[in-house]
Amino acid sequence: MDPVALSELDIAVREGLITEAQRRALAARFTDFSDRTPPSASASAEAKKKFNPIMVLYYIGALLILSAFGWFLGSQWDALGARGILAVSGLYAALFVFAGRHLLRKENYPVAGALLITCAVGMTPLIVWAIESWTGIWPQNDPGAYRNYYPWINGSWIIMELATLATSFYALRKIRFSFLFLPAAIALWFFSMDVAEVFMRTRLGGGDRAWVSVGVGLLILILSRSVEKRVTGMDSFWLYLAGLLAFWGGLTSLPSHGEFGRVVYAGINLGLIGVGIYLNRKTFAVFGAMGVYGYVGHLAWSVFKNSPAFPLVLAFVGLMMILTTVLFQKNQGRLRRWMGLPS
Repeated sequence: MDPVALSELDIAVREGLITEAQRRALAARFTDFSDRTPPSASASAEAKKKFNPIMVLYYIGALLILSAFGWFLGSQWDALGARGILAVSGLYAALFVFAGRHLLRKENYPVAGALLITCAVGMTPLIVWAIESWTGIWPQNDPGAYRNYYPWINGSWIIMELATLATSFYALRKIRFSFLFLPAAIALWFFSMDVAEVFMRTRLGGGDRAWVSVGVGLLILILSRSVEKRVTGMDSFWLYLAGLLAFWGGLTSLPSHGEFGRVVYAGINLGLIGVGIYLNRKTFAVFGAMGVYGYVGHLAWSVFKNSPAFPLVLAFVGLMMILTTVLFQKNQGRLRRWMGLPS
């Protein structure tokens, strides 16, 4: 069961909403018996809050590990050769799995353990690349060094991406941990680009890549909502984040096609803010606000560059936004009831 969900059950026990026996029954109901964390004080204490210094250090450590074996893997590894890279990466992945399982099952540190297992899952494309490079077996041509995986689209990456998706979903069956969605979503995003290039039998241009990214991002966002509604206790934050990166990044990369296209872009970003309010997801609002702010910047630096009145109008709009937000909060309950949403 997700550590945050376990923490919420602890709060319900303290407030007298459920008994300790009911807490244990609920935890057992939504947890895989082979890998669940015992409902002990040490386990719940680790994830007592959703955001605290311990959690920040955990995730920074995990991102450093993923970066070391992914985005920041440079030419200095080329000297090891495919077999050397396979040996080192395989050893580290096994170490992460062993340490993660130990923390999950023996030490009752579910977040730390799940993060280490996620790091092992995140190393899947590197391990598969090393095997393919060593054997010389590729779906298409030899794509070259592993550092090309992230910036370049190539049909030969497909096996790496499928393996990452399979590994992520297998791990998700064992432990319900939302961070595992991140390597899966990134692999799905890359897979869509590479498959599109294979089917089109040509290198994708910037516009084609952007449209594929928008489509896949939208698909991931729909999947995120489905997971959130169907899987009890699962927070889809990382899946939402990956979907928004693909959707918003692709949308922003599309050619504007004149001023009307920029207005449409601003409208879509306003829509993202509205979706964020509806779903109670700040991530949507952040991306939407960046898009709207970018459009406002375009107006200031291009359309109304020489207009002294524009800063005054912009300041007035900002003031109205703040006051309107205050008014919304005062009447939020009434408005949500009118829209048929839970208060």
